[in-house]
Order: sequence, then structure tokens, then C-alpha cells
Amino acid sequence: MLYHLIIFILLKVINPIAEGDYPSYPQDYFAAPMDIEMYLSGTFGEIRSAHFHSGIDIKTRQVEGLPVFASADGYIARIKISPYGFGKALYVQHPNGYLTVYAHLQKFAPEVEEYVRNQQYKNKSFSIELYPGPDQFKFKKGEKIAYSGNSGGSGGPHLHFEIRDGRTQKPINPLLFGFDIKDNINPALGKLAVYNKDDLNKPLSILPLVKNNDAYSISGGKYSSRAARIGLGITAFDQSDGSYNKNGVYRIKLYDNDRLLYHFEVEKFAFSETRYVLAHIDYREKKSNNHTLQRCYLLDGNLHSAYKFVREQGYIDLSDNEMHEICIEVDDALGNNSVVKFSAIHPKQEAIERSEENCSKYFPFDRYNTYHTSDFKIDIPSGALFKDLAFNYSKTESKAPDVYSDYHQVHQNVEASFKYFTIAIKTKNLDPKLQNKALIVSSSNGSILDDEDGTYQDGWVKTRVRNFGEYFVTIDVTPPEIRSLSVREGQQLKGNQLKFYIDDNLSGIDSYNAYVDGEWILLEYDPKKKLLIHDLQETTGSGKHNLKLVVIDDRNNKSELNLSFII
Repeated sequence: MLYHLIIFILLKVINPIAEGDYPSYPQDYFAAPMDIEMYLSGTFGEIRSAHFHSGIDIKTRQVEGLPVFASADGYIARIKISPYGFGKALYVQHPNGYLTVYAHLQKFAPEVEEYVRNQQYKNKSFSIELYPGPDQFKFKKGEKIAYSGNSGGSGGPHLHFEIRDGRTQKPINPLLFGFDIKDNINPALGKLAVYNKDDLNKPLSILPLVKNNDAYSISGGKYSSRAARIGLGITAFDQSDGSYNKNGVYRIKLYDNDRLLYHFEVEKFAFSETRYVLAHIDYREKKSNNHTLQRCYLLDGNLHSAYKFVREQGYIDLSDNEMHEICIEVDDALGNNSVVKFSAIHPKQEAIERSEENCSKYFPFDRYNTYHTSDFKIDIPSGALFKDLAFNYSKTESKAPDVYSDYHQVHQNVEASFKYFTIAIKTKNLDPKLQNKALIVSSSNGSILDDEDGTYQDGWVKTRVRNFGEYFVTIDVTPPEIRSLSVREGQQLKGNQLKFYIDDNLSGIDSYNAYVDGEWILLEYDPKKKLLIHDLQETTGSGKHNLKLVVIDDRNNKSELNLSFII
């Protein structure tokens, strides 16, 4: 109970900020990282599938290869290349303590590219992370450091740009630094949701918002609530001049009779707290109906730092049966504002009978929770849940030939978790020779959705997951698929690239290595396109060459391609 008391005190009043204020950051220090007009396809703090967006996405005219410049004087402090996430990324440290990040790049400046390539060959790895010294790669403001691309987890050509506190590595909203972005468009508001504080699983109402003159409202301008204490949620997006993208908003404030209850503002945050986005939105409504409702109240387990001021967790108390004037203000980071205004009342005769939830076990959000049966175990650490959970579990027998356990329904996938938790499933009819091929998969009605990995021990397969849903044990004995796209056996190579298609049916690609005439060669891996690409160097002379490509999946199933080609 001490935890609840501390959180309650913290949430009663959190850092009040004067209405209309924007945090102060250097306005002329950083230049735009590209020499094209800045149109954004993503804003800082924007709601993504399981995180708050940590930078701005600058549109690059749907092409790759545009120059990227140092936003201020500094040196490259970190270089990271991965098939996933930021792809090819540069981290530039600046004398004023800030650090800028340039991600999803196509390639680096020539001297950086040469250094990275040498290190990749030295380590025999495409994925690499390097930390050059302060004197190794210095750049002046406006000097070319890279070229824009679409690498890593990017969904299309753009530059992901961040400004971080160099000491804490916390990303800060770049739009607070005075970049020239044309934006005279107010945020657009779509729906208003009303929740019963005593039963937050499903909204009491989801109401369309209609704009009248300078403000939005609900139909009729008045809401009669069956619940005495309510929370609100809102759908909102922002746009800027000349861009069709629906981006995220910067700030949301809620007032009850001119009394501030809730103030959310994405000025900065820590990467360790970004998954709280799943508590900030109504995750169940997102999964069920694809509505991105941003809560204007706090769930018990939501500890994100973007909540600048919260009183009584943001809930509106209508128990006085009087009319309340409700106002929600939504701002973008460049000063444009939209407002929702309506009246709300809880009539005396209105009441909601709370139904008891049937469950397998009740999980308090602030406790370590377990549920064990003879063939299933779940262990959830404290702080993983965003609110108390009426946990449900069931199982059904499987007779499928490739399933080596029962189907285990682990609550419902409309509930979110902040931390990983552990599940273990007892196997059935698993050949001892296949124990090292066993893994847990998430599923829907028996159809595999995703590989969740897992290790076998003493008749059980155990893994860590962050989602609820259906799980079972299967095996992966199928080696990866390899196809040469650029040349066939014994043929002349056209062009200067070797290209290969690779794919795996289940556990995923674990490693890939290629050799030309016995020498290791660098392959760039693009998992989006399932491609491996090698740019032939001048050292690969004309004549006949022998290539070997070995691809291994996560269950150590191996495929090998051998062919000869002519340059």
C-alpha cells in the first residue's frame, strides 16, 4: 500500500507549468540537417506501435541519396549499423553538450564510410557499433556527413533526426530549437471517449467531435454521465503547411471548471520509459477498433515523465451532481491550438452497477504475480502491468502434427505490458532429438503469428514475452531459403552487385556469411526486402570466381549456396 500512497501523492500535483509556456532551448545553434525545405512525416513524441517517437522524420522527396549535413560543429561520437531500428546512424557530439542523431542513412561521408568498411571487414560483420575519438571525425556546421536513405526499420525514404542531452541521452523535441517549418494549421480532433473510473476496460461512450466556430464540442454540447467519476480520452493529429502527413501533437491539457487536472507535454523523455505509450493510449481500443485514443488521465502504473501536472490522476469528479464545464486544449509544438468545450453532469438518479469480473487470478499492478498449473507457468514482475488485472487463463487440446503442447490462452491480447514477463509451457510428444528445435510461438486460433523463441529444459520450453495472447510449442526444422538474384551458376555477372534473397519460415535468420574464392565478403542485409547485397570491389578481378553463402536460422538450421560466376 505504500507504493499506492507514494504514487497518489506524486500524481496529486506534478510540476505545474504556466499555461502557454514553451521550454527554452537554443534557437540559432542548430541548422537544418538538409538543404531542402523541412516537411515532416513524423513529429517528436508521436504515438507509434509500442513507443513514443524520439525525433522528427524529415521527408526526402521519396528518394534516397540526398546530402545530410552536420547541424552544428562537433565530432562523430558513435556510429551504428544494424539491419533493424535506425539502420545506418551517426551520433554527433557538440560542444554545448547536445548530441544530434542522423538515422536510416544510405551511406556516410567518404572518410567515415572507408573507416566503417574496414572495421566491418576486421570484425567480419555487417552489424557494428563504433565509438571514434573526439579528434577522429570532426565536422563544421553545414559540412556533409552522410546521405539520406531508407535503412533499418524505415518504412520509406526519410531522415530521422534527433537532438539529445549528451549527458543523459534523453531525446528532446527538436521543434523547440527554432527550425524553420511552415505550420499554421491547428491540430485536428476526432473523437472523445468517456470512461468510468471504476471500470476502465471499455469506454462508456465514444463521441464524434464537431467543430463549431473556434472550438470543438460533442453533439448538443452536454454529456450526462452514468458514472460519478470519469476519465476522458481524445483522438488528435497535427499537420503542417504543404504536408498531408497526420503527425502527433505536442501538448494536451484538461480543465474542469477552469481547474487544471491534467497536463501532458512531450518535451523530452528517457528511452527506458517510452513503452509507457501503451498506457497513455487506450490499448484495448487500439487493438480492437484501431482508434488511437490518448487518455487524459493516468493509469496507476503509468510513470512516464511527460505528465507535467496531474491532479487526482486526471479524473473528473461529478459526484456533486452539478453541471461542470469541461475544456481540453491540444497544442502542436509551433504554437497552434485547438480546444474542446462541453458540459458534463452526473444526475442523481443515474448509477452504474459494477459487475464482478470472473478471472483465474487477480493480479495487482504493483506486485510480483504468478500463475502456475501442471503444464503452464507465468511470472510477471512488479511494474510490468499498467493497472490491476483480472487475469484469465484457459487451454485447449491440440491434435495438430506440428504442435507439441496444448494451446494456452494467456489472458487477452488487448492488454499491454510494460516489461517482459516469463511463460513456460510443458511439451507433449516431443522427440528428444528435436528438443533443441523447440520454440514457443504466439498464435491466433492455432495459426502462427510470431516466433517468441524459447529454451528447452526438463520437458518445458521457457521464454520471455511482452504480450498476452495464445501460445503453444512447435519446432523449426526447416533451413532458410536462399536464391541468387544477380547471377546463375557459371554465368557472367551483369553489373557490380551480388544480390541474394533469403528467408526463414519461423525462427528467423541468425547469421549469414559469404565467401568469394575463400575470402569473407561484406553483405548488407535488408530484412524488409529479404535481401543480401554485396558491392564488388576493385580487388575482385576479372575471370572466374567461386562463391559460398551460408545462412543459419535461430534453431541452427543451415542452408548453403555454392556457385561460380564470371566477371
